[in-house]
Amino acid sequence: MQYGAKLKGDLFAQNLGQFSENLISAEGFFNTRYEFIEIFSNIAIRQQNLTDSSGNSFKNNFLQVSGLGGIVVGRTMKLLGGIDITSTPNDTYLSPVVKYSLRFMNGLFLIASYNPSTTILFNQDKVAANQYFKLADSSAFSVLRKKHNLNAVLKYEYEKLIEFETGLSWFMSDAYPYYKESASRGLFTMSGADVKGFEGFFSATFHPGIFGRFVGEVKFNTIQDDFSKQIPYAPQFEAYAAYGNNYDKTISFDIRVGYIGKSFADIGNTIEIDGGIDLGINVEYNYIPNIKIFLSGTDLLNTKIMKWGKYETPGLNIMGEYNFHGN
Repeated sequence: MQYGAKLKGDLFAQNLGQFSENLISAEGFFNTRYEFIEIFSNIAIRQQNLTDSSGNSFKNNFLQVSGLGGIVVGRTMKLLGGIDITSTPNDTYLSPVVKYSLRFMNGLFLIASYNPSTTILFNQDKVAANQYFKLADSSAFSVLRKKHNLNAVLKYEYEKLIEFETGLSWFMSDAYPYYKESASRGLFTMSGADVKGFEGFFSATFHPGIFGRFVGEVKFNTIQDDFSKQIPYAPQFEAYAAYGNNYDKTISFDIRVGYIGKSFADIGNTIEIDGGIDLGINVEYNYIPNIKIFLSGTDLLNTKIMKWGKYETPGLNIMGEYNFHGN
């Protein structure tokens, strides 16, 4: 049996004296197992307190409750079903949930689910994802509702040393929220479109050993509206890889390379945003026990990938640090 609860408060004010948002959350969970039966439950209550630029205050209340239960056959198979309920000031969303997992004898796992979901996007979430999002007195919250969501993941583990994972996901959403450039050029607001999304990935992890450590992932992502147009600012292809190693406890290094494919800056897909490669490295050299030298570099190819179609990343950046400490 497991259970717990927590209280949390988040205060967000992009500019002092203007629009502000305060979120107060109370969350709890209860999980238990009786022989071959497992039960999971969660509850989250949130209150959004808004103050506009004129000093007027508003409140919105949200409730999320979920329950999941089913049968478990040792460490081999699990079949769970339940429901997820999300209530906002405007609507209440009910989502049936089914999850299935199967473990094969050779370290192979299959995980599949039908899991419609409802995510509340508060103003601080929108700014965290896009720092150029334009707050307005009319801004309150957005709902990312996946009314259908199918997922399947196949995972292979070998002796806790190597992991391979691949998966597919398909979802359908009405009024899917996305960023759109506002009339104030360079700033963004939220818009919505009815979409279907298809996502796939493959990842590999080699845990630290005599040959070093490695992690890599390739992702494909297409989210299209009813006219087969890609949602803006959503790259269709991304890849990431990192390799590192240690030598005689003297030198440690990590090399990282990432690739972001093209995306679009408008829902009509008439403005294309180029992607690019980001190459980085970290090196640590223990000269003597009391002296360490650090070297770090980002965007070593000086690609200057465009962010949100208008803002270049800083480009080539190399930093060094010398660290001395006495006993």
